[in-house]
Amino acid sequence: MKHVEIEIKFEISTSFAASFPQWVAPQAIEVRPSVHLQNRYFDTPEQHLKMLGAGLRIRARNQKQFEQTLKWKTSKLYGSLHYHNELNSSTQQQTPDLSLFEREDLPKKIQQQLAQASDMREYFTTDFRREYWLVPHAQSEIAITLDQGTIASAHQQNATHTLCEIELELKSGSPEDLLDFARRLPALGPMRLAYHTKAAWGERVYQGFPEYTVNRLACVDLSEDATIEQAVKTILSSGLEHSRYHEQCYMEQPSLAALVQIRNGFALIHQALLIFSAEIIDSTPPPWVEALIEMEQSLSWLNLACARERWCQEDGYQQRSWKHIQHIRDLLVDLRQHQPTQETLQTWMRTPRYVDLQLTLSQWLYQYNQTPPSATQPLAAFAAQTLNTSRNKLHQITRDTSNLGTTDMLKITGTLRHHLMVNLCLGACFPAQKQRDAYHQSWLDFLQGLEDLAWLETLEQT
Repeated sequence: MKHVEIEIKFEISTSFAASFPQWVAPQAIEVRPSVHLQNRYFDTPEQHLKMLGAGLRIRARNQKQFEQTLKWKTSKLYGSLHYHNELNSSTQQQTPDLSLFEREDLPKKIQQQLAQASDMREYFTTDFRREYWLVPHAQSEIAITLDQGTIASAHQQNATHTLCEIELELKSGSPEDLLDFARRLPALGPMRLAYHTKAAWGERVYQGFPEYTVNRLACVDLSEDATIEQAVKTILSSGLEHSRYHEQCYMEQPSLAALVQIRNGFALIHQALLIFSAEIIDSTPPPWVEALIEMEQSLSWLNLACARERWCQEDGYQQRSWKHIQHIRDLLVDLRQHQPTQETLQTWMRTPRYVDLQLTLSQWLYQYNQTPPSATQPLAAFAAQTLNTSRNKLHQITRDTSNLGTTDMLKITGTLRHHLMVNLCLGACFPAQKQRDAYHQSWLDFLQGLEDLAWLETLEQT
């Protein structure tokens, strides 16, 4: 049977998991006995299903009832909402039988790959205990599950990941109600919106936990014939996804570079609000604006931290050119000690304020997608005018920097950041990618120079 699954997942601690049933049980209209679920995930030797964003599993309930499931991604993306298609079929065996699925229920690309598959290989397993409650909220019913167990590679011993998560699945009603209910949870205790599904974690375990790549924020992928409404959806979704990916990156392999990209993703959203406010946002600002600005401000220390890191990494060349080098080294140590620690930042990413920002952004995106546009305005002319205005303003204040003092140079930083973000929001509307990227990089280099200047100014004042 085919259906679309809509859910939100939270990563939680085992201590919070112990107390959570006491909160949710009184609200439930249905409580099921806990069940032991063992899942084996399969793919072709070439992992064709993974490449298509799909996953195939066999699930055993209490080691006796078996179910075969195929899941694949949908085109919908609303931040923290997980959307995917799902096909289920009862089975009597623990190996895949693809004939159990109705061919017409499968996308053509998946049909083709499964038809050509000579055999299926097991890659990883999940083994966990599930507690279940069905809770009414507004006009909807939400299935709440608490899952605790392990995810393991089928081929490497000791390659495991501990699973402890809450899953909210919409059983009937509106995704907006699901998001509204989800916003109640972060106040109960530390938690994060899960970035990875169980299958995605299984793939990471199977691959031996490969390192994440920190990706510099790139121009948002917009077509020349896009409308303003489509641009708003795409830019906000891209900014939120960029921040969420690098949040996960920071949780597993902390770095200043990942923190910068978390901030940049939120800055892209803020810039979209500034660009399109007159066109698509009414007189009432979105509910997430204050928290978004607060988020950016809380990471403002990153500019000097990155400059300090660059200064320290260049083989001591600059350091050798300074007098009183020992005093400067002492200052570097002191400044680093005043930066938030990794533990502090990871705790911050589990706070209600941080998590609620992501949920309210997701909720706003969903609502905006459901609202028919009052008018379909083409983006190209608007983008050209906005880029030209921003570019002219930047050129005007940077036309002659030779006579500017340090203070005046540093005042340029805000305007430059604004222009770079405008370029990232709208630059992809125009196809000359090499020229666009070179132009963006030249201003990025200038910005880095200003950050280094601010860092040196801080040293001198200290």
